Amino acid sequence: MNSFNDIHQWLSQWQPAIAANFERRLVVVEGECEWQQHVAEVFYRYFNADKRQCFLWGEDQTFLTGTTKNYRHQLGCEYDLVIFSDPLFHPDAFSALSGTLKAGGILLWLKPEVQSPGIFMQRVMTKFIQDAHVIHLTSATLPIVSINTYVQHEFSVSIADGCLTQEQHSAVNAICHVAKGHRNRPLILTADRGRGKSSALALACIRLITSETQVSAININISAPSPQATTVFFQQLRKHLPDGRYSPHKFCYRQHTISFIAVDVLLATSPSCNLLLIDEAAGIPVHLLLQLSMNYNRIVFTSTQHGYEGAGRGFAIKFRKMLKVIAPKFQSFHLNQPIRWRDNDPLEQLVFDTFLFDSSLEVDTLDQKVAHYKVSQISQAMLAKDEKLLEQVFAVLVSAHYKTTPSDLKLLLDNQKVRIFIAIAPESQTVIAVALVIEEGKATAEEVAAVKDNERQLKDQFTPQYLLRHLGVNEAFEYRYWRVNRIAVIESQQQQGVGGELLTFIEQQANNENVDCLTTSFAANSSIVAFWQASSYVVVNLGISKDQASGEHAALMLKPLTQKSIFLADQLVVQFYRKLSFYLMTSFKQLPADLVLQLLLMAKEKHLPSIETSDLHIVHAYLAQQMQFMQSAFSLQQWLINKLSHLDEDTYICLDKNTLFTSSEQALNFIVAKILQQQLDEEIAWQYSLTGKKQIQQQLRKVLRNIIER
Repeated sequence: MNSFNDIHQWLSQWQPAIAANFERRLVVVEGECEWQQHVAEVFYRYFNADKRQCFLWGEDQTFLTGTTKNYRHQLGCEYDLVIFSDPLFHPDAFSALSGTLKAGGILLWLKPEVQSPGIFMQRVMTKFIQDAHVIHLTSATLPIVSINTYVQHEFSVSIADGCLTQEQHSAVNAICHVAKGHRNRPLILTADRGRGKSSALALACIRLITSETQVSAININISAPSPQATTVFFQQLRKHLPDGRYSPHKFCYRQHTISFIAVDVLLATSPSCNLLLIDEAAGIPVHLLLQLSMNYNRIVFTSTQHGYEGAGRGFAIKFRKMLKVIAPKFQSFHLNQPIRWRDNDPLEQLVFDTFLFDSSLEVDTLDQKVAHYKVSQISQAMLAKDEKLLEQVFAVLVSAHYKTTPSDLKLLLDNQKVRIFIAIAPESQTVIAVALVIEEGKATAEEVAAVKDNERQLKDQFTPQYLLRHLGVNEAFEYRYWRVNRIAVIESQQQQGVGGELLTFIEQQANNENVDCLTTSFAANSSIVAFWQASSYVVVNLGISKDQASGEHAALMLKPLTQKSIFLADQLVVQFYRKLSFYLMTSFKQLPADLVLQLLLMAKEKHLPSIETSDLHIVHAYLAQQMQFMQSAFSLQQWLINKLSHLDEDTYICLDKNTLFTSSEQALNFIVAKILQQQLDEEIAWQYSLTGKKQIQQQLRKVLRNIIER
């Protein structure tokens, strides 16, 4: 084993050169644990001697304590050394922490000894071995480190506002325009890590609060997934305005104030400000970002294109679509040139290549509708051998799901329970759709007992565990399920039936393998529910609480394939609709009316609560003003649920006839809110511009008569 001094001298010979080259490197330490810890301590002592910042992620080391395992909290921080000591190799943490390193920094990976690595780890190790910039360190020898001299662009602070590049200056201009220009024109600022995005936010704030023409006080709020994510932002404020006053998460300059405020506090209190900045927006649930967009008319969102969220590109695609509804004139700006390290930095290129961050494929340019495509099942071995196919499959998933991460690449390649289905255009060999299916069910008696007693959460057993714990299906583990975990169609080919064809093919393969039931679970909205219902999936449950990420209730849908699963599905659907009327008045009181209607629209009569003759008498008595609303509410609700489940186009068109509503859709939403959800008269009057209880009852009777008359 090389001595402490040997390794220290070896490190000191080449590390200054990579710092001068303005680049970063990965060092892979192989060998026994004692040797790895010895090397890690040398690296730590080397950097710490000059008070340079070090961070450990993973297993504790004796020489470095007090570390955290939450890598997300390190975003926005900058380090000279990151020691990655994780036997399981968390790919999200690895890629994210690589982005916290400054030029001259080292990512030191203490490589675990793995007897039989999976496809994913084989890929990682192959990529690291093939890359000439990766330094492999063993106890046998200290390698010669090759460093090619790179002529780095010298950044100059002569550019206005303290910006280091013209591109960063343009970003500052765009941010300031949000504060001073027209209202309701938010900005989405995206960049890969190290491009000066957070600094641009700070420099824009500095311009705003130091402007000679600015007389009145400016109040700027900034939010992020965690306070730590704004570390660089506040550092820049303190650097450029040393006479400002800084306290934790707050900076004051003259009469102006810049404060960090958590997202939940922003939404709960809506503090006024001249400008709201949301840094690392991809780490915040989209529905919360949209609420902020409606609450504030001067707002800037920033997102890392590649980082812990894995797919900033996917985030940007999805979020732009949603934001356009609220703010059609929103602006976008992307920073390309790196500032914290050189162009084509070896570590950045390695991470991008290994985790497929940079897969820009034909799917991005395939604008024409594909007339013919082939649907097939592919194996993980095929993906391992065909890099282009792997890139395309992963790119399609990224484009459709903004939370796709490097861990999803690991799932795709390693999980033996995963089935992969694709639709591909034969002429261009372009993948246009992907579905990931996970095999579930058939656990041991001991495992089932542990689940029942809440002692254990089984991996890859979402559906049976859900049925057992939430719906009381004791025999849930006696069935075989295929759960569609992801299904994605590239944007240019959507609404063409490709997704439906993919589901049909999956069903055929499931039947061939005697699978009992196809399932899926997702954050429910009317369009997604309609997509699955079109393929004959039925809703069996809707989560009581909203999903934290989407702000929507999670739906569980099934498609039974065998006789015994058909019987089970019928029982579950009946149970769901029996509960629905109660939950619409409680947990689902604010459920969007279009989703309520979609849930009811394809319900079969056998699944719905029966309507008694007395209910019909009460409905007619209410319409004739012979009974009050609350006396009639239960019968009205049962009758309306059945009516809405058979809603046809002729009935729908006439709902607003002789009413104060501007459309049939608005009239329909009104009766759902009043009868099914029992919303307060005050809320309904405000929402539909009605004068109060009397007018609400008048309009209610008119809409219901329109339904009966059809």
